[in-house]
Amino acid sequence: MNKKEKETGFSSPAQGYEENSLDFNRILLKNPPATFIMEAAASGMEWRGIFPGSLLVVDRSIKPETGAVVVAAYDGEFLCREMEIKNKQISFINGNNTITPGEGEAVIFGTVRAVVTLL
Repeated sequence: MNKKEKETGFSSPAQGYEENSLDFNRILLKNPPATFIMEAAASGMEWRGIFPGSLLVVDRSIKPETGAVVVAAYDGEFLCREMEIKNKQISFINGNNTITPGEGEAVIFGTVRAVVTLL
């Protein structure tokens, strides 16, 4: 028992804190070389917890599937949308509309793994 413990009867609440620190890199980045942070600029994905200004943790190593939120390059810009695949046709859905690009018109950049919204 150290001198501080003898005086108070218990150890410091901060003792051992360094070992259990919160590491956001470990939590959010499963594959750091394939991960990008992007900022959401538009509305329409609030129903998925994504607001203008939210930070998107986009992992290019995750294979997107139906229901996944993805970032796709389409018509000269990046879109953040939920992806749906029906009959080998990909559609991108947000709260306002659905885009069904023709073959080769859209390129999926990566899958959104996490969203960080600052208050």
